[in-house]
Amino acid sequence: MYYVIRDGQVVNTIELYGMAREAYERLEAVRLVQDRDAPGVRIGDAYDEATGTFLRDGVSLAGQTARTMRDNLLRACDHRMMPDYPCGEASRAAWAAYRQALRDVPQQEGFPDAIEWPQAPDGADAGGASLLMQVDAQGRAVDAAKVAARMTVAANADALRTAEVEAVKPLFDAWAAGVAYEAGRDIVRYGEGDALYLCRTSHTSQADWAPGTAAASLWTRIDAAHAGTADDPIPYEGNMALENGKHYSQDGVVYRCTRDTGNPVFQALSELVGLYVEAI
Repeated sequence: MYYVIRDGQVVNTIELYGMAREAYERLEAVRLVQDRDAPGVRIGDAYDEATGTFLRDGVSLAGQTARTMRDNLLRACDHRMMPDYPCGEASRAAWAAYRQALRDVPQQEGFPDAIEWPQAPDGADAGGASLLMQVDAQGRAVDAAKVAARMTVAANADALRTAEVEAVKPLFDAWAAGVAYEAGRDIVRYGEGDALYLCRTSHTSQADWAPGTAAASLWTRIDAAHAGTADDPIPYEGNMALENGKHYSQDGVVYRCTRDTGNPVFQALSELVGLYVEAI
């Protein structure tokens, strides 16, 4: 799929179905950008021709994602600044400084491509958000920082960058059996490198339903660590939707996807040659 850009704005999306990209651009007097090169773009977003950057409300999409994460982390500790919150002056000052550091994130020199997320006080994790306990609408104790991170990751899974995914990993629980998981909401750590998986189908987990090929209908992996190019292919472990034009690796072989699978697949890539991929 391609984004159709006219007068610096995304006006549509199209499939070319064999027509040459350059021919379509000349015919319609537009610019085409493939969606795999710019995940998360919406119709109405602006496009900066000089930098090849998509923007929303004057901010790059990467910047939008980072700002959303920053805002969620701020909301997660709003209650620390309430006048009646029980804490000493030193703790209040430390949290105020942390919140100011979060507000200053967009001013960092490397923003949004290389962000140093500030460390929260009181022994918080590397993601920059303390484990702040609040109460949900049903009166259950919930971890506000995990809720903030979950909302950010679930809404921006396709656009998150490696550093952002790594930053929030400690906020998610490891997968476990006997837990009720909700589709589109719950994210867990599982497997080598604590990969993040987003629940696709609501269920109560069982011992043999761990994220992976045996549970392709239940979990989908969030992978923002690889560009999907021939030089930086996405490691394929099954339970993953393949995107046309992206590269994947399995058992030391690199494959190029020739058409979208639409839904996650779990077969070995060698079994999908000629259907969805080609070995390169």
